[in-house]
Amino acid sequence: PPSPPPPKSYYHVEPGCDESAQICGIEAALHALSSDEAAGLPIVLRVAHGSYNLGQVSIHLGRATASEVWIIGDGNSTLIGPTDAPLFTLSSSALRLTLIDLVIRGQILVDGGTLHVERCRFEGGIGTTGGALDIRMGIVTVIDSDFMHNQAQRGGAVSIRGGSATFDACGFKHNNASEAGGAIDVQAGQAIFREQSWLRHNMAAGKSESLNVRHDGSISFFLPVLLGSWIESGHEDHAVLRERSEKDYPYECPAGLWGGSP
Repeated sequence: PPSPPPPKSYYHVEPGCDESAQICGIEAALHALSSDEAAGLPIVLRVAHGSYNLGQVSIHLGRATASEVWIIGDGNSTLIGPTDAPLFTLSSSALRLTLIDLVIRGQILVDGGTLHVERCRFEGGIGTTGGALDIRMGIVTVIDSDFMHNQAQRGGAVSIRGGSATFDACGFKHNNASEAGGAIDVQAGQAIFREQSWLRHNMAAGKSESLNVRHDGSISFFLPVLLGSWIESGHEDHAVLRERSEKDYPYECPAGLWGGSP
């Protein structure tokens, strides 16, 4: 189900800066999440149309004083994070972060708490594990969002090493991992797919591979199942491969099983 509307009573931060001041404006707005004025309140940060380059600023939401944080764009509001650190780090077990209608070019590290994402596009993120989302603990829900052109060693778009992540009507395309999990790598924890999420043209270690699952991780599909994917089993790592179903014409087919699995 969709998330509830933003709280009616909130501490409202509006960047409202011109092109030359965008970096200062968005930094000030994000740092307000930890201000005394925001203590104990839900915060809504509305990000106007445009690109906001945070340079080397990494926002650690574990220090936020707010009870919950909403960051809402207009569909083309773009947050650009550092290349060598996460854009956001969510570590507080009590904090809920909601992202809506944003373009995110950077990595989000989830080490606790709750992350809810709707109608966002993650593109061009880079990380060692999980170019867009590095999930170590906590609860993540992503609805009607796309992951494109992200890259990492494991989990080109998403790495799950604990907690759970649910993807509802999401797309993963042209993500790349140098080792395993072109789109998603599940080493531990759980990945859940709903509402015909799809995987296309993702690569790992130079071959077509979208989803890699190790023995301590699990994946679940709920009808209607993940479109256009096959699960290769019978190996140490289990991978969902895309290219098998691309030969099915004229329609994509639901997930199938092939390989050495009983």
